[in-house]
Amino acid sequence: GITEDLLSRAASVALALIDDDGPTSRAHLTSAWAHLGTERAGVAYHLIYALSVSGVLVQGPPHPARAGEQLFVRYESLVGAAPSESAEEALTAWATQYGRSHGPVTERDFARWTGLPITQCRRALRAAAEGRALEEVENAGVTYWRDPEVPALVEAHREEAERHLLLPAFDELILGYADRTATLAAAHETDVVPGRNGVFRPVAVRGGRAYATWTRNAAGEVRLTPFP
Repeated sequence: GITEDLLSRAASVALALIDDDGPTSRAHLTSAWAHLGTERAGVAYHLIYALSVSGVLVQGPPHPARAGEQLFVRYESLVGAAPSESAEEALTAWATQYGRSHGPVTERDFARWTGLPITQCRRALRAAAEGRALEEVENAGVTYWRDPEVPALVEAHREEAERHLLLPAFDELILGYADRTATLAAAHETDVVPGRNGVFRPVAVRGGRAYATWTRNAAGEVRLTPFP
């Protein structure tokens, strides 16, 4: 298995390699770790994962010769120093960002988006509202959180927001909520996510409501498939 000692030594080797040679590849890291006994299947992969989620490494520039592969760099060189805020403060900041970009949202929306327990999500959204970063509103007995500027933004950009839009697959307007009925009727969810397999089709929206899926052929022609 991967011990704390192995992880520490792997981090030292990886950072020294990056400092000497610059952004480095997965294969280069694997080779540099060979003397640590990482030749066993999967060990190097798990080391890269562990060092990435712990804020040591991060994927950076693309590999110059391998399409689709990114090179690894020091975390702080790309992301910056790790924040010193507490876990609760970090979750409140996350709730603020989600609420401002997706709001109005419910606690269920945030819980689904983060994968965190709903009690933590509720507490974070309320904290954001107490700090006036978000606004808490009630509608039909449901509590929502949103950017306080949403009403003014809607009025200023109503025509733009209600125009005909072709959204890409996995667009956050559809994907980013537990309850999508404000945009997508429940009866048509399987038209967008066939078999509920997690693969979202591109969607056409008009007046803020999804009404069709769409495709584009090799000639660049768009074909709409209206919902039945």
